[in-house]
Amino acid sequence: MKKLKPIAYARFIDECKVIRENQTIHGVMPMFDITAEEVSDLRAWYVMPIAMPISKHLKEKNAEEIVAAIIAIGETLIELHNKNITHRDIKTRNLFGYKIAIYR
Repeated sequence: MKKLKPIAYARFIDECKVIRENQTIHGVMPMFDITAEEVSDLRAWYVMPIAMPISKHLKEKNAEEIVAAIIAIGETLIELHNKNITHRDIKTRNLFGYKIAIYR
C-alpha cells in the first residue's frame, strides 16, 4: 500500500465520506469498510463488493438493456446533482455492474 500525498489523502477521505453519506441512492456502490479515518500515516483503503466492469456487464445485453443501464446511470447522476454532488471522472472504467444494478 503506497503512502498518499496529503492532498490526495484528503480527496480520498472526502470521496469516501460522500459515498458513505449516499448509500441509499440506487446506483451508488456500497462501501463496507474504510480505515482511512483511523490511519495517521496517510495510508488508506476501503472495501467495496466485487463488481464487474460495465463493459463486461453489458457485453451480452441487448439494446434495450443497454439503454436501460444508461438511463439508470443518468438517474443516479441526477439524484447526486440534486444534492450538489458531481462526479469528477465519468468513464467506462469507473462504471460497474453489481448484482442487478449499475453503479457509478
